[in-house]
Amino acid sequence: MRQSAPIWKRINRSPIKGAPVAAQRQIGDVASPSALARGAIRACSLAVALLVGALALAGCGAPVAAPSARQTPTPAAAAGVIYQDALTDRPAGWPTTNGCAFQADGYHVTSGAVCPAPLAQPVGDVSIRVTAQAVTTNASTSYGIVFRLANFKNYYGFEITPNGKWTFYKEVNGAFHSLVDYTFVGAIQMGSTARNTLEVDAHGSHFIFLDDGVTVGQGDDSSFASGGCGVDGANGAEVVYTDFRVARV
Repeated sequence: MRQSAPIWKRINRSPIKGAPVAAQRQIGDVASPSALARGAIRACSLAVALLVGALALAGCGAPVAAPSARQTPTPAAAAGVIYQDALTDRPAGWPTTNGCAFQADGYHVTSGAVCPAPLAQPVGDVSIRVTAQAVTTNASTSYGIVFRLANFKNYYGFEITPNGKWTFYKEVNGAFHSLVDYTFVGAIQMGSTARNTLEVDAHGSHFIFLDDGVTVGQGDDSSFASGGCGVDGANGAEVVYTDFRVARV
């Protein structure tokens, strides 16, 4: 017995009378169940393909820059510093006999000693700075920085006194020569236990002398072009030094 055609075919072949043309076209275009299934499968396949493509693009496509980690810059060493030490931690290389000795509060110099810093090589045009404080003094006390030290008989010296004076001198073959005689300036801290930060800026044969950052005087001499540097003291007095620094100028 011949079965009647499925209803979707009957609807396809017999449009409803009186329905608008657009409606008839929509009704007449109804797809078969198998066609709908195939369309759904294709749609799903397309969605899966698009998803796989997107994942591949994210994983294998152009690299995406990751945010860079924030880094804390490492402080650079002070430019031009040749030697620097607080002198309160007994650094190696400084003499510790004949009037030069470390104590808990710094480097102590007595008996007119000359105590050179442990530089690797002679220096010429440099800035030398140190903080000095008298522990005991007398009427003739003067103390400060020695520089361009060839040996203990040949060097320059910049010193101050407890009564506010400064001087610039040189030792040549053990003989003392005054280059700038003791001169009073108001910038030097006075008193038997005064604390002053002394500095020499050496430029060729010209020298600038400072106390606590203030220029107290200048001088010129060409006897020594380079050498070591350090600190000194005076007979019958004791001075403690801290924060010694040598840097290029």
